Parts: sequence; structure tokens; C-alpha cells
Amino acid sequence: GCLGAAAIASKLMGLSEDQLRVAMGLSASMTGGLGANNGMMAGYVVSATAARNGVVSAQLAAAGCTANPSILEATRGYYELFFGVEGYELWRVTASLGRPYHVQSPGIGLKLYPSGWLLHHTFDAALKLVQAQRITPEQVEEMEIGIPNERYFLNRAVVTTGVMSRYSLQYHAVLAVLDQKLEIHSFTDERALATDAQEMLKKVRMRVDPTMTDNLDLLQNPVTIRLKDGRSFTAQEDMPKSHWRYNLPRAEWLAKFRTCAGLVLRNAQVEKVIQTVDRLVRERIARGVPRSGILDITIEECGLSRIPLSGLVQRLHQSNLL
Repeated sequence: GCLGAAAIASKLMGLSEDQLRVAMGLSASMTGGLGANNGMMAGYVVSATAARNGVVSAQLAAAGCTANPSILEATRGYYELFFGVEGYELWRVTASLGRPYHVQSPGIGLKLYPSGWLLHHTFDAALKLVQAQRITPEQVEEMEIGIPNERYFLNRAVVTTGVMSRYSLQYHAVLAVLDQKLEIHSFTDERALATDAQEMLKKVRMRVDPTMTDNLDLLQNPVTIRLKDGRSFTAQEDMPKSHWRYNLPRAEWLAKFRTCAGLVLRNAQVEKVIQTVDRLVRERIARGVPRSGILDITIEECGLSRIPLSGLVQRLHQSNLL
């Protein structure tokens, strides 16, 4: 959020430790957002506002503005506001910080579907059942999804826009049955409001299980599909395909690349990029170049232009090479 953006902007701008503390102090007073706006365009505005405010905080700190240098742990500060006076343990904040940084290990993951990855457990679990049991939409009597509490933020039974569908566990289970895929076009108004999707949504109910963890890193949402002939099947997915530890097969990497690149490149151009990358990698392997040497292949050699995002594009590029 805003604090993270301030920290990143401060590092990129080369601010001193004292200036970084000021930037954090400033940004802490600019944080805010309401979960009720998830599933609306306002949700995206909140993220953009957080990024903007973080950058502005760093710029103000660089210009000499002042703020509480201990804003996180200060009386009436950030932690006390959100967790109360006795609601947090300060040592936990830095106990594992940088040991290692997640971007280093396990590293960058490829989000296979264009929605929040916490919903991918549900989609992959439902898809597993549909494909294993060869379930058709006409066979489905009812679907059930497990959640830890009624207020679970992805419990969204009513979907009235494509944006809203990205935040609905129910919708993800529905598309596993109807389409057996999730693409950018899966979350348009046209698809979300289609008759088959809206009718299938009526068949999905949530089962509250208070024994389920509310730790989002560990939570899976088990899916049960009951058929009209009385049969019932249940599955959960501990490691969805978007998980950073999932060994995504090459065919699925390519399918994802074609879907995304196809939005801005013609099909022939997309295939040329793939062929170029394959050729460059094969040539280096034939010369006995080690795995680390393959990472020397530049984005420009692959026929693409570089977008400076503090090295993120380069790291994604290297993941594609390997």
C-alpha cells in the first residue's frame, strides 16, 4: 500500500535513513481504503492513490518536509490505530524481513488467471472436479464453497459487472463449469451478465466452517459439486497454478503469453517473439553456455522494447527464458 510505495520511492530516489523515516511518517497519514469498494472501479483507484501518495511522500521528504520519524510504533501511530495499544507485537515486523525477500526466493510467480490469486484455489478445485468427472453444466444441481466466516471478503453471490466478477468466489466456480478457462474476456460485462452465468450463480451456496483458518497464505476454499443424479464430488486445491512454487508447464506459459501479447500484437508477431526466444536459447545451449548465461539474452534481442520498472520487466523476461 501507501507505506510500501513510500519505501520504494525513497530507495529509488536515494533518500537518507532520516528522510525515509519522514516519508513513512507522511505516507502513514495518507493511508486509507474501504473493503466495500472491492469489486468496483473504486478499488483500483484506491491502489493507484496509494502508489501516488507514496511517491508524493518521498518527494516531500526530499524537499525538507517533516513528520514523526517513528510513525509505526508511536503513540497514536500506525500500529496503534489499526491494532490497538495491546494488539500487536513489534518484533514480528522485522523477525523475517529480508530473510529472504520474497522477490528473491521463491521469486516471481506467473499469475495464470487475470483475477485475484486467492480466488484461484476455488477455480482450480472446481475445474479439477469438472474435468476428472466430465461434468457438464446441465448435470449440476448445486455447488458449495467453504469459507471461514460470513463476512469473508470474496463471498460475492451477486455479480452485476465484469469488474465485480473478479472478486467473486462464486463466479470463479461457475466459470470452471461453464467455460473451463479464465481469460481477460472472462471478466467483461458481457460474460458476467450472460444468462448462463447468472443462472449458474443461483446454484452456488457458501458453507461457513469456523474451523477453517483465516490466514490468507494457508486458506483453501473447498468446492463441492452435487449433480442431479445424486452424486457429489468435493475437492480443494492447496497449490493453484498461479502459486510461485507451481512448476507451470511450457504449454501453459505459452498460452498465457499468447493471450496477453495478442492484445497488443498481431498473431504473427506473437509467434515471431516465441520463435526468436526459442532460437536464442537453443543457440546458447548448443554452444555449451550454462544456465546462468542464458539470462544474458536481452529483451531487445527478442524483438521487444524495454519498459523501465525498476528491473521487474527484466526479471519477468529472465523467467520466460528459463
